[in-house]
Amino acid sequence: MVEAPSVAWANSHQSPYEYVSSDFVSDHRRDLDTAAADLIEPLLRQVWMGLGYEVEIGTAEDVETSPMDTATYHSVWDQAAALLDPDLLVDHAGLADIRRTYS
Repeated sequence: MVEAPSVAWANSHQSPYEYVSSDFVSDHRRDLDTAAADLIEPLLRQVWMGLGYEVEIGTAEDVETSPMDTATYHSVWDQAAALLDPDLLVDHAGLADIRRTYS
């Protein structure tokens, strides 16, 4: 199975953001999205392995031309995103101290 972590994150439900201030997410979206794309890769592997697939990291184009149906991809992306710890995401983005200034 070919996967592109940045595509997966961009097209997932991005559920970890539900646990962080919306103003914080808006103000630091680029850094958070970059961190999420880094952190989601092992989670994608985990979810795909649970479905019996091995993962090869590729490009957005590789994902677009994959024979796997879109619904399955979206389901895997949402499952992987749901496994991403919001605190780890903020910390990986280097924003833990800044987050404390948001209510």
